[in-house]
Amino acid sequence: MTTGELETDPIFFSTPSVVTYPVITYLLWIVFLIIMPILLQNLLVGLAVDDIKGVQEKAALKKEALQIGFTLDVLSRLPKVIVRWRNKRSYTQTWGKGPFEKFWKWLNGSYWKPELKLNSSKEYSVAQKVDKMVEVVYSMEKRMQQLNEQCTKLEKMMIHISQEQERNFEPRRSDNLRRMKGVFHSSSEPNLSELMFC
Repeated sequence: MTTGELETDPIFFSTPSVVTYPVITYLLWIVFLIIMPILLQNLLVGLAVDDIKGVQEKAALKKEALQIGFTLDVLSRLPKVIVRWRNKRSYTQTWGKGPFEKFWKWLNGSYWKPELKLNSSKEYSVAQKVDKMVEVVYSMEKRMQQLNEQCTKLEKMMIHISQEQERNFEPRRSDNLRRMKGVFHSSSEPNLSELMFC
């Protein structure tokens, strides 16, 4: 396939096939025979590799679907008593009920001193709520500061724009003046507080 292009001598030359440089010609021909199939094979493999990622994603999805189906089949074949025993809907976690925890409390002193006992679950939840509220207040303060800065920038821009418009305002007709009087309420300057949105 790749050596057919080298047989162009009979087309261009009518003399019998006499190779002027036989060593170089055969050396190049052998190198071409070795390298060209490798290059073509690599190009074809490169075209095929482009779609491998999509195939792998489909295979991963199919594998997960098969695992889920297998799990559901196993659960449907097990007795319901075992399934209920294995899959508890709720689990209450208790601390300090085992023998080691009681012994540790006795050594620590909180077993016979009730004032040292902490109502840890309630205090911990209250502390968590307070921490969350502090974070929310802090973020709101930062946001208010940003909004105040934006409002002051907008106010400065509005003042600058109104000053530029007053400099460049030259009415061309009396109709324009009547329209402007209606807009600005008897040709007074616009109220900047009405234009502000902050």
